[in-house]
Amino acid sequence: MHKPQHLRPGLLTSLVGLLAPLLLVPQLAAAQEQPPPPPPPPPADEGQGYGWEGSGEASGQTSAEANAAAPPGAGAQGRTETTAAERAGDPTLSSRALADTTFEDAADLRDDAGRFGDDDDFERWRRAEALRAHNSLRGSTGLMRVREAASGPVGSFRIGLYGGLYSGSDFLCTNAAPCFDRSSGDRLIGDDVSRMAANFTVSATPWPFLEAFFGVHNASTSNSFGRPQLLQVLGDANLGVKVFQPTEADEIFSYGGEAELLLLNGTGGVGLDGGGTSFALRALGTADLSNRRRKEDRIPIRAHANLGYLFDNSAQVVKDLETTAPPDGRGQPIERVERFGLGLSRVDSFQIGLGVEYLADIFRPFVEWTIDVPVNRQGYVCNIDSAARRGDRCLGEYGRLSAMPSRVSLGTRVHPWQGLALTAALDVATGGSSRFLEEMTPELPYVVWLGVAYTVDTQPPREIERVVVGDLEPRRYVEGRVLGNPEGEPLPDAILRYDGLDRTGMVANSAGAFRTDALAPGRYTFVVTAEGYKEGRCEVEIPSDVPDDITADSGDVMRPAEVIVPVECKLDPLPKVATITGLLVDAATGEPIPHAAVKVTDKLGRELELIADETGAFQFRNVPFGRATVTATGSGYLTTVAHFDIQSRKDIEARLSLNERPEQPNVEVTDKELKLKRQVHFLYDSAEILPDSLSILEEIAEALKAHPEIDRVEIQGHTDNTGQPDYNRQLSHRRAEAVKTSLVKLGIPENRLTAKGYGPDKPLVPNTNDANRARNRRVQLIVVKRSDTDL
Repeated sequence: MHKPQHLRPGLLTSLVGLLAPLLLVPQLAAAQEQPPPPPPPPPADEGQGYGWEGSGEASGQTSAEANAAAPPGAGAQGRTETTAAERAGDPTLSSRALADTTFEDAADLRDDAGRFGDDDDFERWRRAEALRAHNSLRGSTGLMRVREAASGPVGSFRIGLYGGLYSGSDFLCTNAAPCFDRSSGDRLIGDDVSRMAANFTVSATPWPFLEAFFGVHNASTSNSFGRPQLLQVLGDANLGVKVFQPTEADEIFSYGGEAELLLLNGTGGVGLDGGGTSFALRALGTADLSNRRRKEDRIPIRAHANLGYLFDNSAQVVKDLETTAPPDGRGQPIERVERFGLGLSRVDSFQIGLGVEYLADIFRPFVEWTIDVPVNRQGYVCNIDSAARRGDRCLGEYGRLSAMPSRVSLGTRVHPWQGLALTAALDVATGGSSRFLEEMTPELPYVVWLGVAYTVDTQPPREIERVVVGDLEPRRYVEGRVLGNPEGEPLPDAILRYDGLDRTGMVANSAGAFRTDALAPGRYTFVVTAEGYKEGRCEVEIPSDVPDDITADSGDVMRPAEVIVPVECKLDPLPKVATITGLLVDAATGEPIPHAAVKVTDKLGRELELIADETGAFQFRNVPFGRATVTATGSGYLTTVAHFDIQSRKDIEARLSLNERPEQPNVEVTDKELKLKRQVHFLYDSAEILPDSLSILEEIAEALKAHPEIDRVEIQGHTDNTGQPDYNRQLSHRRAEAVKTSLVKLGIPENRLTAKGYGPDKPLVPNTNDANRARNRRVQLIVVKRSDTDL
């Protein structure tokens, strides 16, 4: 009920009346059935087991595997893995024991590094985390105003009570936005304002995807310029439902939606005002960085984002008052002081909220920012002059961010024990607290909030029977790495086999690490192989005694402890050589060339020569890594040369094509020039030599080898006069360099060759027709130095 009064009770009396429901919370806590005490601690000789953290094979083993693991002469160790739930015929207890988790259990699970990998423990931890969810100011679980796309665990419900307090001056009536006396019209500045609010909320989670919530909201506002000075809003209510996506392990993001109905009491009477009923729809998103199965992957941060739309009809509760002429009504819009005290807005709003919380065990600080962006769905017409006389602005005239109600909230929740949460928060306005729109409710400069909440879990705690698995004889494993000598680099994919035992071996992972299955005490030998390395062996002794600091796991299920025996297996590398296998064929016909001479030259200049067989095949073994040159000479064929980069232990397969020696040589050696009867051909507008010119290059190379007295040759490139001269000079130079490179590969020393491009500067004939231009496009080899004569 929105109830105006002319009397102003004392501040203490109002505060006691608003916060009286707090007295109910201890009674609720006393009525809640207390969970049974945790099981007694394990005996002094029992403790937390430990396991090796790595990526080797799984450590589980059946009794048959254990028998097979024993070396000759060792006894078998049988095991039967059963749980209390399986013996009782209830598989759900063994796979997901959730309801028996307390907040203390959650803290224990956080520290229990040896058991976090188990699905059962993760689900118990996650339920304990979900039991820390509490209501927002409107009842939906979340922070203060920002909701989360999640809820508490199934079968839980939450009760919350928040009290808010503000007291200050110069809020609603200031120099920038004065108030005016309705009777005298006097300008009023410097109001004294106090406001107390109490919100009682309840929410419940009946299904994994749905939450229902309800709230009752009271407020008492006193303003020294108000007529009446005290306005009370009693019994406004809201109810709603939230649906959301249930998340699995390792799913960070969750999404949901919310529908909320706001029920307002009328002014001056008791009961709901149907015209003031409002409705809100919201989209919700949450990013929970802690929802990880592995403890070390969890980041204790949760972020939320909300986007909603409020269909706000709250102004309807004063419609009759504003539209009825005096003396029965006001005949004009109510004043800003009244609009604030009654919490009324004349337009809808987009509601945007962002929030982040830190998920510590006891203290959980959070920060959030929310804003209400006005939307005039109602088509409300604000008279600028009339609004100015009341110290207000109009949305169409002053729709700025600073005038829109928004606030940042800083706070923390404290979880002292199971189910109970205490909240302290501070709202600080970021808009709408100094510039006021006639269409919107003003925003308080600050509000101090204190709250208490309690979570009730209706699922009864279950006793967990501690089950001993097997005889608690420790399980023994070998863990090691395969490394190469002498650098000690890890050898991935190395294969390890048991020597003398008929059992499956292992493959090392990418870091060269491996782990055996459970083994009986005794001596074991592993035969280790890896690509590029010699076969090796490594031995390990598994002791029968157990170190004093290794004991059985003392959790809900007693499991055998683990004994880890480390080992390193080192392998020597194979020689860094390779094999060149090749085939000699006729370049024109592709037919094999038998009995040709083939020579290989390694990077140190060492040579080895052999004769290809009748099929033209040849093979050089143990060629050291580096650059290798293969030279092939066949009867009736020009000599060809091929170069290969030998990598360590990477074999080469080569196919060498030999060009038939022409009946008449295409290269004529004179005193001043190596005259070419065939030209070197290039790709158009390129320095790439065409394949049909390989034979002429091989003839040039043979001629230079046959005439060692020619000390130096200038390879000249020439073009016709088509195109730009500078470009043609560059192109001809690149072509000359390409010929030089090919001759060097064919075995001509580089110091005997120079390359120069002349472009169109030295034509043989005038460039008057296509035939002449073709003659001018040429490569010439000019002798510039001989050892037998002076040039």
